Amino acid sequence: MSYPRLLSIQSHVSSGRVGQKCAVFPLSLLGYEVDEINTVNYSTHTGHQGWKGHKTTPEQINMLLVALQSHTMWDKILTGYIPDKK
Repeated sequence: MSYPRLLSIQSHVSSGRVGQKCAVFPLSLLGYEVDEINTVNYSTHTGHQGWKGHKTTPEQINMLLVALQSHTMWDKILTGYIPDKK
């Protein structure tokens, strides 16, 4: 059986329920094979005091996208938080 593939490009937090944390599980339950590219890696949502982490650069996102495209085709793409305009 072949499952539809989806690429999710959005934020990731280690603690909390935003971005990839609240997208991947329900999409998997709906039958999607989900590939992820994290646009940021933060400890918590930036609304919480004392959060730490870093943005993924546009070059890093592009590198991951190109590498994934070399062997994967997606039926759908979902985007969320992207930290830069580039």
